Amino acid sequence: MEMTNKDSFAVKLNEFLYAADNKTPHFAEHFRKEYAGCPDAWAYSYRLSLKVHHNMHLEALLRVL
Repeated sequence: MEMTNKDSFAVKLNEFLYAADNKTPHFAEHFRKEYAGCPDAWAYSYRLSLKVHHNMHLEALLRVL
């Protein structure tokens, strides 16, 4: 999730999915359906140009709480 290189991220995502298929096939299926097809929505390497760290909103919320 925090990798900055898209190519390296793609390799690690494929390795993760392969391992998940072997260990937790139901989770792997769910992850493929919900997340693997849209890494630009959650992976940091796709959001570098935004200049926003992925947990800034969460940190701001925790300060309010």
